[in-house]
Amino acid sequence: MPYKNPEDKRKNDRARYEMHRRRLFEYLGGKCCVSACNHNATELHHFDFHHTNGKSNHMHHIMKHSWKTIMKEVEDHDVKLICVMCHRDIHKHE
Repeated sequence: MPYKNPEDKRKNDRARYEMHRRRLFEYLGGKCCVSACNHNATELHHFDFHHTNGKSNHMHHIMKHSWKTIMKEVEDHDVKLICVMCHRDIHKHE
C-alpha cells in the first residue's frame, strides 16, 4: 500500500525495524555469544548482529523486510548476537 504521507511510511518502517530487531534479539537468546564476555550487557541497544559466515547485507537493511527474509539471512550467514564491545574486539584486527 503506497503512503500518501512520507512521514507515515517512515513511522511504519521504523516500527517494523524495531519489532524485528526485538524479535531477533529474543530469538538469538538475548545475550552475547562470546563465552568469555564479561561486559554484562542486557539491553537491546548494547548488542549487534554479527555475520560469522560471510556478509551479504547489513542487518539494519534486512530488518525492513519480512521475518522470513531475516531468518534466511540469519541461517545463510550464521548471524550471532554479540555485545558491541566484543564486536569491536573481533573487528579491530581486520
